[in-house]
Amino acid sequence: RFAHLFDRAPVGYVLLNAEGNLAEVNQVWLDMVGEARDRVIGRWFGAFLPPAEQAIFRESFLRLKATGSNHMELTILGANDRRIGISLEGKASLHADGSFWQANCVIVDTTRQRNTEEELRRSVEEHRRLYDTMTQGVVYHAADGSILSANPAAERILGLDNQRMQGRMTRQLFSRTVWENGAEADDADLPVMVALRTGKAVHAQIIGLQNADNADMLWLSVIAIPLYREGESKPYQVYT
Repeated sequence: RFAHLFDRAPVGYVLLNAEGNLAEVNQVWLDMVGEARDRVIGRWFGAFLPPAEQAIFRESFLRLKATGSNHMELTILGANDRRIGISLEGKASLHADGSFWQANCVIVDTTRQRNTEEELRRSVEEHRRLYDTMTQGVVYHAADGSILSANPAAERILGLDNQRMQGRMTRQLFSRTVWENGAEADDADLPVMVALRTGKAVHAQIIGLQNADNADMLWLSVIAIPLYREGESKPYQVYT
């Protein structure tokens, strides 16, 4: 019964002797490497890894023998040159005299997780590149309306750098804020504050900002989009 459970477990299991050679393996691990059992038993585990990771395994296995357990993140070379990311959790079994007998290793295929993490990293990089190079200005505001960050286009349009804007409200950066008809705009009615208060997007409002350093009036078409954390009903940020 144990042999059946060992062989049909949903994760890879291998037993390694004192040299790090395969003493026993289950079917999941065989499927990973695309080999038959009689072709892998007795082989060094590191032989199934890329050359660059073999020294890492050798050192990690010595640590496992010395401390009784160790965790490793490795890459198996599978059939048809497929590279499989694995997480290996190894625990030592000892002889009655306390000397090392074998390592019991649980192996989990982390390829999908690694691919997902890589896709996420690429997505973040692409969005950062877009944020930095787009011609439209983007400003992120905290839940109190203060500015968190602005992209290079916003810095150029507003004539202010990030360091000067961060942590400040719009009214602290401009001497006047007016509507398209010239009427003074109250802070509470500005798109960012309306989006924070109502939780709804505000679209294409024309606003004039008078530079605090001179009399120039900068006219902008502003949208404000609230952002939510999962499970929360109030926006934690707004971008304009």
